[in-house]
Amino acid sequence: MKAVRGSFAAVMAVFVATGSSLFASAQVNEELIGVQGRWISSKVSPRGLHTAVLVMKGSRFAVVVDGVEGPRIDQLIGTDGQPAVMGGPDVAANQVNLLQVVFSDNGERCAYFAKVGGDFIAVLDGKEIFRGPTSYNNSRRGMFFSAGGKHLFFTDSDGDAGNRIVVDGAPGPWSHDTPEVVTSHDGAHYAYVGTVTDYTGTKWAVVDGKQVKYFGRSLRFTANGSLLSIMDGQGVAALILNGKPLIQAAGIEPLWVSPTGGMVAAMVSPKPGAQMVLTVNGNVVPGTEGVGITGVSFSPDGKRYAAVCLSVSGSSFMIIDGKRGLDYQSVSDPCNTTPGFAPQTAGFTSDSSKYFYVANTSQAFLVVEDEESDGVSGVIQPAVAPNGNRIGFTANANGRQYVVIEGQSKEYRGANNLFFSPDGSRYAFLAYSGTSSLYVDGVEQSGIVVSPFTRTYEMPAANIGFLFSPDSKHIAVPGYLTADSEKRGLFIDGQFVPQSKGISQFRRPMFTPDSRHLYWISPRVTDGGGDRDNFWLYLDGVQVAKFAGADALERLPENWEMSADGTLRFVALSGGELKRFKVTPPADTGIETLLAGVAPVTAPAPASTSAPQSPIAAVAGALSKPGDSNSNQLLNVVASVVAAAIQSDKKDSGKPAESTKPTAAPPVARAETPAEAAAEAAKLTWQELANRPELWPSQVTVKVQMDFQGGASVRAGQNVNVVQIRADEIDLSTADGQLNFVTAPEECDALEVARAGYAKLTPKQRRLTFGSLVSSKELWPLKVVLNQTFDLGGGRVVRAGDEMTVLDFQAGKLLVKSEALNVQFHVAPQATDIMAQCRRFVEDESAGPRLVATQKAAEERLKARGIVVTELDGRLVNSVTAKPQPLDEAALPKYIVFLRGSSTCTITRGFMPSMVKFYNEQKPRHPEFEVVYIMTESPGDTGKFAREAGFSWRAVEYESTGYMPSVSRQIDGKLPQLIVMDRNGKVLANGIQNGAPAALNQLAALLK
Repeated sequence: MKAVRGSFAAVMAVFVATGSSLFASAQVNEELIGVQGRWISSKVSPRGLHTAVLVMKGSRFAVVVDGVEGPRIDQLIGTDGQPAVMGGPDVAANQVNLLQVVFSDNGERCAYFAKVGGDFIAVLDGKEIFRGPTSYNNSRRGMFFSAGGKHLFFTDSDGDAGNRIVVDGAPGPWSHDTPEVVTSHDGAHYAYVGTVTDYTGTKWAVVDGKQVKYFGRSLRFTANGSLLSIMDGQGVAALILNGKPLIQAAGIEPLWVSPTGGMVAAMVSPKPGAQMVLTVNGNVVPGTEGVGITGVSFSPDGKRYAAVCLSVSGSSFMIIDGKRGLDYQSVSDPCNTTPGFAPQTAGFTSDSSKYFYVANTSQAFLVVEDEESDGVSGVIQPAVAPNGNRIGFTANANGRQYVVIEGQSKEYRGANNLFFSPDGSRYAFLAYSGTSSLYVDGVEQSGIVVSPFTRTYEMPAANIGFLFSPDSKHIAVPGYLTADSEKRGLFIDGQFVPQSKGISQFRRPMFTPDSRHLYWISPRVTDGGGDRDNFWLYLDGVQVAKFAGADALERLPENWEMSADGTLRFVALSGGELKRFKVTPPADTGIETLLAGVAPVTAPAPASTSAPQSPIAAVAGALSKPGDSNSNQLLNVVASVVAAAIQSDKKDSGKPAESTKPTAAPPVARAETPAEAAAEAAKLTWQELANRPELWPSQVTVKVQMDFQGGASVRAGQNVNVVQIRADEIDLSTADGQLNFVTAPEECDALEVARAGYAKLTPKQRRLTFGSLVSSKELWPLKVVLNQTFDLGGGRVVRAGDEMTVLDFQAGKLLVKSEALNVQFHVAPQATDIMAQCRRFVEDESAGPRLVATQKAAEERLKARGIVVTELDGRLVNSVTAKPQPLDEAALPKYIVFLRGSSTCTITRGFMPSMVKFYNEQKPRHPEFEVVYIMTESPGDTGKFAREAGFSWRAVEYESTGYMPSVSRQIDGKLPQLIVMDRNGKVLANGIQNGAPAALNQLAALLK
């Protein structure tokens, strides 16, 4: 009978420990957490394996943290201020790590909200620190710790009094707006800005608990704890450091601060009407005038910076330490990459010595500092040594894969997963050619077929194919013998450590810090009788403990902590109770003893003894094998010969450098026959299918009857949905979504269906992968259609069949936007029709609509109309009638005059007669300007004021200017304000209060 891979509730259950050691030399200890039989939910700290459990105390509850019980409560309240409903003890196994308490980043402090009688309380480290009434008019939310657990913050709201920040239980002043707290990097200091509650808009600030006068917005701390802010004045902005002006300019925004060192980067407009320019530590960076900066990143040591720039023409380029790079269609931006989610394609190396990035035009390039590789008509994936001393890459060009290492490039079918060892002395990668092979330092590990480590939840972009030891001497990879596929196990340095028959999964491989021991987790076959322990923890090949519900391992990244001596600590379910386990490796055994007497399957590749070449040398001078016709095109698409590096190599080797670029044009491919297409489809293997999700069928047919625990079954011939295809199994679900299960490849027709679909594709379409599309932006569609329904939270649901706007495409994830919900979210590309559209686009150049073409048209329209006119789209109404009144597209104004005023402002009333007279006299003679009134009152009050003053200009609501950056950054807090701009956002005049008439005179001068 098969075991069900359950629904969401089921996969939250954690494993059950045996409570006894099967490895006599290892010490295994376990400690009960919580109260036996009465715990309801739990939470594990980010570090330190501290645990909190919610337990029943009669009809009440208590939170127990590391065995210390807190006050009795009626109900736990979540950090969002809403009741946290956990259920009873019968659902405890499904509530692991879901308890809504907050741990500090070091795990040493814990806090939560709770309800006691008619009161609301906040508890910190087991003690009540705050109490207030519970009613519809009161709420608390947003609880968090600063770094190191130095301070605890949350927001206390009262419908009448406003909002206030509570720090360590001490409430601050009431604010009309909700303040946003910023903290220093060490967590010791904090600051925020609030507004008085009398609706005057007067602002104040709090620094380390002391209320002070307002000293600016956009607060942030530097690495050394200094406080930066931006203060806006009458046409002047100042960058404030610890309350004192550091830079004064017409505009300052945005601002980037390095987390280490002392670097501050900011976009600055030196004077009114001047273009923005990038400054670093107050110094102007040449060549950045009028350039858009999408992000600034800093080196780990805080001494270097790199800025991703967008020119007026739409091209992208890098500025690294003030030096401008080449222009490209796009460059990879580390600021827009989720750490750990996708492989790194840009950034500083760990030693801060080099900055690298992938650049794209019609081809892709790897650029290290200012040296560029040759173009590749596909995808480049860089690989950086952990210590930063080497950079290599894999390339996908025209359906072929190449590896570039140590100045050598070579084609490997399906090459991927290139990684360096911790010290950079060795490298390894996988290659798929019917089966998966491991290459170490360029040498194939013969006799081994690789089945990669099972991917873990918290490391979706991690190296799961193999694992180097911390000292770089060992390499571990799971798989089976080429000569006997039934013999599966773990290969360590080419030597085979067999596993029980039927065991094919290897999860969470962990070398100890001293590289002497290796832990991993594999499933075990249960013998029925209610034994749910279906996974073993192994230490050096020996079973240490058994557990149940292994999916929780993938959901608890904080649940594993290893000390310097290799002692492993983790939290697990055992016998329905939550326990803390401690496994200490033995002193008398290790990897060496494990491998002693085991015959090697293949000779392990020797560690590299030569000095590592520079990253430029690693991407330069790439050569193909003599006589290898398949490698000739490699010289076109991968080989990188940089002139300076060649001369350096000449000097070092004493040999003349040879050009490796052929001049012959590539041959034109002939049309493929149906027989050839069928033959190509027949070559598709299960291993290759598992690694190409774009080829996965949406539905397959089950070949055999399957009966599951609990009475559920699937009949032979039943159609089911594909969830995921793995190296040796497939995840499926029934059409109604009620049953998720795992089965072997031969028990369904997934491979046959995939081959049939593959045969229908053209050669161009077959070469398309989700990975290659990342750099093929010209193929991205403007819209995609979802084929699944997703709950985005907060009552927001997007459904299968809904159309989404494409925003970005990165490795393994597609960023889309629901226009109906006005929300952005990531989705797996296979959950959309993006591949179907791209396959059509690659064969039909005229097919569309495409994202790039649409963006280009929008950019051209924006350039013709101007940013100000574009920002006003859909926002303009008549000031008298409040009915929509857009600008005339056939006669767009050259100048837009924004007037912000109020009927209750005496200065505005005094200025209006002059303004109305000027408009009535000048407008007939100068149609090139238009007045837009910024309403600070309701449309009804504005209409009354307009009729009284005698104007009927177009108007825009003041709140709308928040979506108009070119206008909003010029707005001051005082009335009236007259801003004269051209269509591109250049400020030509800006008069505030009594300065408004002077601005009007400047407009008159422009019109002459």
